[in-house]
Amino acid sequence: MLSKNKVRFIRSLQLKKHREESGCFVVEGQKSVLELIDSSFVIETVVCTEEFWRKNKILLQGKKFETVPCSASELESVSAFKTANGSLAVARIKTDILPRELAGLTLALDGVRDPGNLGSIVRIADWFGVRAILASEDTAELHNPRVLQASMGSFCRVPVHYVKLEKALPGLGLPVYAASKEGSSIHDFSFKKDCVLLLGNESRGISGHLAGSVSGTVGVPGFGKAESLNVSMAAAVLCDNYRRSTKS
Repeated sequence: MLSKNKVRFIRSLQLKKHREESGCFVVEGQKSVLELIDSSFVIETVVCTEEFWRKNKILLQGKKFETVPCSASELESVSAFKTANGSLAVARIKTDILPRELAGLTLALDGVRDPGNLGSIVRIADWFGVRAILASEDTAELHNPRVLQASMGSFCRVPVHYVKLEKALPGLGLPVYAASKEGSSIHDFSFKKDCVLLLGNESRGISGHLAGSVSGTVGVPGFGKAESLNVSMAAAVLCDNYRRSTKS
């Protein structure tokens, strides 16, 4: 059974300021919670239904975190979503440490503010083997419940580092390719094996102050009448073509 203090604390973590103050965040949904348990994140509490407990009893027993079985209605009372999915977990936010060297494809996000887009991009990065994402400080927060939900557990494997891109990109010593409708067609573009793909804001694109860091521009050609591609869709197409052009 959930105590009133526990309910109050978990609900408070729906807000960014409380996540920052406590150093904790909430992960919801059976798949994401199981991914979290199998990751390097430090977990403080798992709240779950009796059914989830029975199915995963062996996995949950003997862990250092607290496990709190509860009713489905209790779980829904602390969920950030209309329908709770079996379990949620409270975990510690990791210290953000940017690696000294980045290999392969690195994604850089300039003002991607929609949580669903960020979560989808994290999941896409995981699928294509991207090891790190750099994000401007005005990009959506990784620990937002909607970001975590859209990532479907991929946040456990793909770190998002929040940096000042105008300072970080030149220091990497890597070519930076900016995604743009006016860029060279992806069908004729060759990526360097170690490089950065820069994706811009959903409405304004790449910020002007980053132009000096860009080595070239690349785009996905359109053949219909749609005005543009969603940034996460574009990320998937570009990541796929990166893999195609560097597979040898």
